[in-house]
Amino acid sequence: MNTAKNKAEKVCTAAKKCSGCQLSNMNYERQLKWKQNTVYKLLRQFGTVKKIVGMSDPCHYRNKQQFVFKRAKNGKVVCGLYQSKTNGVVECFDCLINNERACEIAKTVTELLQSSKIKIYSPKNGSGNLKHMLIKTGNKSGEILLCFVCAKRTFKPDDIFIKHIIEQCPDITTITEIVNKTPEGVFLDGEESIIFGRGYITDSLCKMRFKISAKSFYQINPTQTERLYTCAIERARLEKGEQVLDAYSGVGTIGIIAAAQTGAEVLSVELNPDAYSNARENAELNDVQNISFVNDDAQRYIEELAKNGEHLDCVIADPPRAGCSRGFLLSLIKIKPKRVVYVSCNPKTLQRDLYFLTKNGYKADFIRPFDMFPFTNHVETVCVMSCKED
Repeated sequence: MNTAKNKAEKVCTAAKKCSGCQLSNMNYERQLKWKQNTVYKLLRQFGTVKKIVGMSDPCHYRNKQQFVFKRAKNGKVVCGLYQSKTNGVVECFDCLINNERACEIAKTVTELLQSSKIKIYSPKNGSGNLKHMLIKTGNKSGEILLCFVCAKRTFKPDDIFIKHIIEQCPDITTITEIVNKTPEGVFLDGEESIIFGRGYITDSLCKMRFKISAKSFYQINPTQTERLYTCAIERARLEKGEQVLDAYSGVGTIGIIAAAQTGAEVLSVELNPDAYSNARENAELNDVQNISFVNDDAQRYIEELAKNGEHLDCVIADPPRAGCSRGFLLSLIKIKPKRVVYVSCNPKTLQRDLYFLTKNGYKADFIRPFDMFPFTNHVETVCVMSCKED
């Protein structure tokens, strides 16, 4: 039995309490078969479903962790994973999918809180300050971001609590604080201030560098992301000078990589203003000049392109779990790009959208699932389509 399989069969101490890993009762080989079968049943009618791309080591792949704090009746500070269904907190510092160093830092911070005067926030009466913390790690850079989310401004750079964290965790690159006044839930909305360091970390993906801040979106599993992006860009068959729309682009990762590797002229569209700003910074960071960015809704923007009779050679779409909107798809078939690369995080909505596209001039040439989130029931799929008129 290989090492990866042994690791995948480790028993999670919080499995019965935490609902985060729906497939924790399966060994990794069985998880992959379950996901392969799920995608096959939904998408086989559109074409051959290739073998799922799994991980050699499916443990501790997450580069982003959020830990919630609460004060127990005995006064102890409890830190753990948030249960959305019960509003409870499951204490767990040895999670199978979270970054191991992040868990060690969370444990250290919790121990420091036991003797500090910092008040833990209570959603029942709105008292206290500290709500939760976010830890992001650079998979290749090793840089670490620690962000505290508080009900009101709590920390200063010279606070003894902050100094103790830096002393005991010298590998932390930066510390920030977000003031969020939302009563419940784990949210990152609010004003952010830098407590220590430069306020962000960097990491590399497909040989490109990206800035990662507390609020910016970045793929959770960078190892699998590189494999997925490489597959999607290769199958897109982009050529220098081709016009490409990168819809739902986030911080511009796939668009920037595609532009740099192929020489295509890429236009990235993203609604979230923070992600849009991050995308522009990332393009500048990598000196990629054949890409431009628009801060707009993907549906509205492609509708405008269709109305103006614009031409596109390829559309890359990486929508949320709800899939592409009907308005987006209607405009897409009006423009009739030669190729469509659909990166889906929900095979059910991908099935729905493929029904529409295959009835309106497209055929699926390539379908391959990727296991981006081992131990969970989520699965990503790359689907490449071509216009039948080609």
